[in-house]
Amino acid sequence: MIRRLLRFVFAVCAVGALVSCSPQEKAKTPGPSTAANSNIASTPAAPTPAVPVASLESVLADGPENNKELEHAWANFRRSQKYRLAQPGETNHKPYLIWWGTEAYHGAEFLIAIVVDPSRTDQNRYGLVVIAAPESDGGKYKIYWVERERDLANCEISPSSGSVFFNCVSADGTKDGRSLAWFRSKRRFELKGLYPSRSPEK
Repeated sequence: MIRRLLRFVFAVCAVGALVSCSPQEKAKTPGPSTAANSNIASTPAAPTPAVPVASLESVLADGPENNKELEHAWANFRRSQKYRLAQPGETNHKPYLIWWGTEAYHGAEFLIAIVVDPSRTDQNRYGLVVIAAPESDGGKYKIYWVERERDLANCEISPSSGSVFFNCVSADGTKDGRSLAWFRSKRRFELKGLYPSRSPEK
């Protein structure tokens, strides 16, 4: 009788021990490594590459079919003139604009650009050129000089509907806002004054 009782007690203890051990074993069941998880989480995402500013040549090359003639006209300008397009740091604003209209102009899209004489280092080494195809001047792309030997480092070309504005700020704070216009009788582009203003004296 005592033996049976002892066996019963022993059996109960053994079962209890197994039950109590089971959760511990479960808790010890290896899952995904914490170190591995932390490594995955801490790995920085690959940075998004910066989109480079498109060059004028690439803009013309990727443009619509009717811009091919403009592309060739710009290439001819680069070959035939001592000027080149202003580079980053030489102007405070984007140095060119391809646009479809300005005062009194009828024709295909045109290019207006701030260009630089690379053989000079003075402030007046800039020029402003338009490459356009006015219907009243034959409808073929030609080079039209608007400004030469001017300080255009702080000038901005701004489109607005069927107009183009050219706004400059000089070193002394003088502001000069003008609009681009085609003069059929002169067969040339000119800048028409909008408002001269001077910053107040300090």
